[in-house]
Amino acid sequence: MQAQNRTVVCGCAGASNTGQLANAAAVRMTQRGTGRIGCLGGVGSGQKGFVTAARLADEVVAIDGCEVGCAKKTLEAAGVTPNRHVVVSDLGIEKSGDLTLRDEEIDRVVTAAETAPSTGADREQPPTDEGGCGCGCSSGGGSGCCG
Repeated sequence: MQAQNRTVVCGCAGASNTGQLANAAAVRMTQRGTGRIGCLGGVGSGQKGFVTAARLADEVVAIDGCEVGCAKKTLEAAGVTPNRHVVVSDLGIEKSGDLTLRDEEIDRVVTAAETAPSTGADREQPPTDEGGCGCGCSSGGGSGCCG
């Protein structure tokens, strides 16, 4: 039996259109099955299950809304180096306070996140017999995971 690929996607949820687009892209990737949204707040606050899930992931994708890079910095502070990193404002989407999210912009961010080159981060992790998402729960990474 082949192990399930675990791609954790951590998106910024900042107080701007680009921050919210980063989060919406993480949600959309989860819905499409190309990743599973990770809880950046849980990682940043040192919650063991969320940090473990990110550390045990096969791949970690950080999506930041702007050049401040809070998602990437939060992951790195927890000892998790993202394999891919996308900055929404680098995709030609201007940061503003308008929180109206457009599907075409979400799709642009998702495409960038799914096709971004690897940073070369080493994801060698110890094998685990834990639940489906790597945090120790048994939900397999679906709703109710890590809750």
